[in-house]
Amino acid sequence: MEDKKFEVDAGVEKEIIECFIGFIPPDTLPQLTEVAARMMAAAAIDKAVEMGKELNLTPEEAINRLLISLKYGHEMLERGETIH
Repeated sequence: MEDKKFEVDAGVEKEIIECFIGFIPPDTLPQLTEVAARMMAAAAIDKAVEMGKELNLTPEEAINRLLISLKYGHEMLERGETIH
């Protein structure tokens, strides 16, 4: 695994974490919710940057696309695809 060579803007990272908090069931303990959301955000950011390289995106562009997808993806029409 390579070392991270990019810095995530704290405000963007916080927004991504908040999006993941919204995916966690409300009856989850608050401490677990926070930890789980941070872990999911870190994994998603790493994956977005990795996949962005294939599209010649800078890490910042890839992370911004991730955030837009998390914030507004629920408003998009279903395409019948499963994304893993």
